[in-house]
Amino acid sequence: MRELVPVIAVLTLMATAAILPALLHRWRRRHWRRVVARIDAAYYAAPERTALPLIDVSFRDHGETRLVKGLLRHGTDVEDLVPGGPIRILVSPVDSRRCVIDE
Repeated sequence: MRELVPVIAVLTLMATAAILPALLHRWRRRHWRRVVARIDAAYYAAPERTALPLIDVSFRDHGETRLVKGLLRHGTDVEDLVPGGPIRILVSPVDSRRCVIDE
């Protein structure tokens, strides 16, 4: 029985080492992140001004440039948004392509 104690201890440490990164990753990336993005384009969904105003933005995420198209902007005319200007967005903790405008 004494010969099994070191084997069980090593197996326990190996199991802990395998599970720990997944647990820490899930704990760390639980909340939506606030990011300042750059406006690439602002336009209406249809030709008339009564249509929904949409925005295309780009931002840096972990060293990569992400482009997100068609974010819905409530309560603002497209003419008020300057291409190249900053806008605050919320980025999903699961998929960085899922974003919403921080209003």
